[in-house]
Amino acid sequence: MKGLPEWHQQPLALTEEEIAAPMTVINDFFYSYPLPEFREHIKTLLLMACSDQDCNAAFNIIFCEDVTRLIESCYLLKNEDHGKNNITRGESLKH
Repeated sequence: MKGLPEWHQQPLALTEEEIAAPMTVINDFFYSYPLPEFREHIKTLLLMACSDQDCNAAFNIIFCEDVTRLIESCYLLKNEDHGKNNITRGESLKH
């Protein structure tokens, strides 16, 4: 990834509001994809990717495991900081 402009190291898919309050993105994600559903989706994506003869199966497996660990860590942080029962779409960060 050498040679990319520095702005590639910043969030590209987040709005200014989401950058200011990233917990809203995490809450929205878990509202849309509870952990069991996320695991099913990531498993399906992995199986589809590995069925392609041109894919790098080892990379896809490691990547999916890492994304799963990241999502589960976000889940723990969300629950630690904001309580277990506040998963609502678009909820703003409150302190």
